[in-house]
Amino acid sequence: KDIFLRHWEQMAQEIGISWKFVRENIEQLANSTLIELEKTKKQFFGLYGEVQTINSISELITKNKKELTSRLN
Repeated sequence: KDIFLRHWEQMAQEIGISWKFVRENIEQLANSTLIELEKTKKQFFGLYGEVQTINSISELITKNKKELTSRLN
């Protein structure tokens, strides 16, 4: 199931931290994930050659990251 903006806001409220802090950390994690994804793809392709399945997974992760960060702003 999708995690909606209200779920993140509710979590922040329940644990007593600011929504801004949660939002910034989610964005930072999403950006770091994409950076590590690219590093991992290069390493994998260096060892095994380019595999379409890995590209498809990468595209899905990138799409989901963009959707998530657009909902946060």
